Parts: sequence; structure tokens; C-alpha cells
Amino acid sequence: MPLIDDTYLDGLRAQLDYSSLAATNGRSVSQGSEKDVMQKIARLSAARERSALEVGARLQSAGFDPTEIQAGIDRAKACGIIDDGRFAEALIRGRVSAGKGRQGIELELDGHSIDPESVPGWPGAFGLGDEESEVARATRLLQAKPPTSANFREAAYRKLIRKGFSSSVAATASRVWSEGLGRIEPV
Repeated sequence: MPLIDDTYLDGLRAQLDYSSLAATNGRSVSQGSEKDVMQKIARLSAARERSALEVGARLQSAGFDPTEIQAGIDRAKACGIIDDGRFAEALIRGRVSAGKGRQGIELELDGHSIDPESVPGWPGAFGLGDEESEVARATRLLQAKPPTSANFREAAYRKLIRKGFSSSVAATASRVWSEGLGRIEPV
């Protein structure tokens, strides 16, 4: 993943030829608005990776015209400023390192209009595999950060559900974890 700093952004700005943008969409370039869209996209992308959907929503909330937004997003994709694949990989790696479950990651990707199956190596390359490996990850999470409650098995289940694990994984992992503690659960 490239380091986004002032030098990188200056290079991207140099690549952006606003007159060629006018030639691609058949209308004259208003020096203010399309340039402003691209500058806003560059600022948003400099902070962190963002999906095209997220950038579009931010631009729309800033009051830009929908046609200018689409033209800006298309141009940014062509220049490599916005890349949904790169965004998806960064999001997945971040969520896995935070202990999130596969189901929660898939839902978050869907929220950005990204199909998890379109991400190269999904799910194996990210340490997410079958249900057995998910149970092992969930159990390690519970061992590292055990829930505190009178009914520890239910608390463990709720914690795993909040972390994005499926209900079957959460049930199995909370059972395995609670049985490993050697405690008798209150009735």
C-alpha cells in the first residue's frame, strides 16, 4: 500500500489534467467546481483509504452536483486515488486485527457495495477460513479479553455476536471457552 504524503499528492495533482476531463464528458470545464471535486477527493483520500461509495456520499453531503461527483470519482479511479479493492483489503486486515468475525466483515463490505468474493484471496489470505478456524479465533479472543458477568457463557456469546461472529461460531466458542474455565454455570 503506497504511503500517502505531500509528495504523493503533488504527483497526483500533476496527473490531473482538467481539460482532458472536459474532453471525456463533452462539456466545458468550470474551473471551480470540477477542480474543487478533485481537490476534495484528494483530501479525503489522503486521510485514509475510502471506498467510492463513501467518497460519493461525502461529496454529496458537501453539496457537489451528482454529475460532477461521478466524473470526479471516475477520474480518481483512473488515477488510482480511489481503489475499492485496495480499500477492501485495508478494511479486512484492520477488522481481522481488531478481532472482528467474518460475518461482520462481510456485512461491512456489503455496506460499501463491495462483494467480499471479489477481493483476491478472500477469505483464506486474511486468516479467515472455515467455521473451525473462526471458532479458534473467537476462543482466543475470549481468552485474551474475557467478559465479566455473572453468567459468563451468555456474556461471551453476546460479546462474540457484537464482534461480528456468526451465531453458530459464537455459541460453539462460548461453550468451549466456558468449559475450559472449569466453572459451573449458574442455573
